[in-house]
Amino acid sequence: MISYEDALAAVLKSVATLKPVQVETEAALGLVLARPVKAGLRMPRHDQSAMDGIAVRVEDVTGASEDNPVTLRLIDEIPAGSARRPALREGTAIKVFTGSGVPNNTGGIVIVEDCRFDGDQVEVCASAHPGGHIRRAGEEVRRGDLIAAEGTRLTPPVVGLLTLFGVDRVRVFPAPRVGVITMGDELAAPGTRLGAAQIYDSNGPALRAALRAMGIETIHSWRVGDQPTELMRAFRESIRKCDVVISCGGASVGDHDHVAEARAHVRIEDLFTRVAIKPGKPNVFGLAPKGVPVFSLPGNPVSALVSFRQIVRPGLMKMMGQALEQETEVAVATVGRARKPGRLEWLRGKLAHVNGRREVSAVDAQGSHMLTGLANADVLMEIPPDSEGIEAGDELVVRRLGWFG
Repeated sequence: MISYEDALAAVLKSVATLKPVQVETEAALGLVLARPVKAGLRMPRHDQSAMDGIAVRVEDVTGASEDNPVTLRLIDEIPAGSARRPALREGTAIKVFTGSGVPNNTGGIVIVEDCRFDGDQVEVCASAHPGGHIRRAGEEVRRGDLIAAEGTRLTPPVVGLLTLFGVDRVRVFPAPRVGVITMGDELAAPGTRLGAAQIYDSNGPALRAALRAMGIETIHSWRVGDQPTELMRAFRESIRKCDVVISCGGASVGDHDHVAEARAHVRIEDLFTRVAIKPGKPNVFGLAPKGVPVFSLPGNPVSALVSFRQIVRPGLMKMMGQALEQETEVAVATVGRARKPGRLEWLRGKLAHVNGRREVSAVDAQGSHMLTGLANADVLMEIPPDSEGIEAGDELVVRRLGWFG
């Protein structure tokens, strides 16, 4: 049995970032850029108005106010998208709109709220400041500037930024194709009639949901019984079709646990078979002959999802070129809890801010089979391996249970 730190290190050393692909920018949401993107044009492209109003010469409206308005002749307008640039002359104004170009000899913009329009006349009730309310060409980005570095994850603002500069395709690290295998004669598909000794398969749907929450959409699924030959076939097929395989259940040492036999049959080279964590001790990881990573998780649903969150997910993130930081913080335990030392333990907890400090409380249902506890938790409370328990007031490391992103 190895430590969590050694298990995670083995996974991260064994998996490789996938080969970059080129996709449409809008389809790349959540993926990571494999090469930097530079601006092919400046932004703004030309001097433009930041407000609806009128373009004026500053000297024509000096001293203008509500009590002392200046009347100008309105000679034209420039809507957004127009390339026309009529010139201002003494005593004239040109109507402009947010984002529209401005005459080359514009001194400033007077906002529409400070104007009173009457046909081709406009009373100006405020002065214009030199350059006021004008966005200068290239003030945000110059041509050739870096707008998105390699390693940038495509969030909605990044997608918007790239398309603003006309970038319709990007080179990114793709999401892996993942195989999910669940097993057990007792499992039935949700929505079907249960047999007398059956339960619904929750591990398959939960793991697929966890994968989709990461932006992984290509998921192949197998549900097999407790016959070793079925599991061997599922392993062979999934390894052939997928970039990574996750099986769930059958990883312990019971009479009907056939994962070890099946993994050996398809020649998976295991790097570890047990991890000193709770929940999740019977965790297995290794590489198939062509280097496909194969995870075998415990069958208890909480153990499976916590193992996914703490062991599988970091490996998938590396394959997708994502940064591997896990969000942790320190919180004060509200109640004590005794335990047997020996394994790193993650209690499922709820975080709260009380009187200016972070407090964390363990949820009621802590069994590895009790999904109600994990469903109601927002953090994992980390108890070190050598600890004999926690007391109220102890400071604990907590890990946010962020499933999305």
